[in-house]
Amino acid sequence: MAVEKEYPSLLQAIGLILLYFIFQLIVGISGGIIGGLTGLWQTELFRYLLEYYLAPGLAGLLSFLYVNKKYQLSWREVKGQNIINFKLYSVVFIAIVGVVIVNSLIINLVQYIFPLQQDFLDHLNRVYETNIILTFISLVIIFPTVEELIFRGIILRGFLTRHKPWLAISTSAFLFAVLHLNPWQGAATFILGLFLGWIYFKSKSLLLVIIGHGINNLIVVLSVALSEQPATTEVEFFPIWLTVFGFALLLGGIVLFDRFIDNYQTKE
Repeated sequence: MAVEKEYPSLLQAIGLILLYFIFQLIVGISGGIIGGLTGLWQTELFRYLLEYYLAPGLAGLLSFLYVNKKYQLSWREVKGQNIINFKLYSVVFIAIVGVVIVNSLIINLVQYIFPLQQDFLDHLNRVYETNIILTFISLVIIFPTVEELIFRGIILRGFLTRHKPWLAISTSAFLFAVLHLNPWQGAATFILGLFLGWIYFKSKSLLLVIIGHGINNLIVVLSVALSEQPATTEVEFFPIWLTVFGFALLLGGIVLFDRFIDNYQTKE
């Protein structure tokens, strides 16, 4: 019996991403008008909250409501299993540490070929120079939740009913990378998207990939905060032993997760 193909197709997925951008634009413009009329626009805090809280958060919510209304895709279907298992989360944490180390190599290689532009450096420094608590909430909670909802909970979920797993996961990861609109984050985001896509494919759990994405961003936020130095164009590669260790963590985490998730689902 053939599996019924569900929303979205590739074109529908691209349309959803564009819609997400449009909703962000609408929220941003509306907030800017309100901020201008009230004088709040003059405060850096208001601009930060608008760009990194309200715009992505409301855009993600509106995107889901659109899909829910037009395609009858319920929240229960999108969220999948609520997996709460210490072993699985521990293994995801280990693998994510490996992802961060491997992606550091990838980012440095891309940056070596395509040096960072000043406007992107200014953007990064502005994000991380904000209050650490505000940065934590936006980058560790809001963005992982919204992006995983769209790219794994909606897009990859539908792709898996239409394509072979490897094609569904790689295509959704590619779209995820394109969302970031720059080569420096794009390559690393593609690797993260592949890993999270595989986790979602094995577990069918939106919560698990949100946590995994959040752990990835938390490690990055903490590393930047602890360095106490602004982003620069300088390329600094990790020692070879640490890079090899990162690959080992990632591969070991994948093997262990595959084993643990099979045991978990068998018991269920």
